[in-house]
Amino acid sequence: GIVTDTKMILKHSDILLLTVRANIADKMFITNFNKLKSEHDIASTGIVLNGVKMYKGKDYGYGYGYGYGYGYGYGYEDEKNK
Repeated sequence: GIVTDTKMILKHSDILLLTVRANIADKMFITNFNKLKSEHDIASTGIVLNGVKMYKGKDYGYGYGYGYGYGYGYGYEDEKNK
């Protein structure tokens, strides 16, 4: 929710700025933001949306690999296969 300090600071502010995290913040933050804007007659407002995952249409990659292995085994061979 809105911190009490926010309402006190608004009396001395020229801008109302809301910072929300994508896919985390509750929609009520926007409702409260609009309510504060109206109540305090703030002309300049802004919203910062952080935590947005950006995807590019194309990807480019380069890879290199190196490996080694070892192993052992045991068993028996059927007499028919000899």
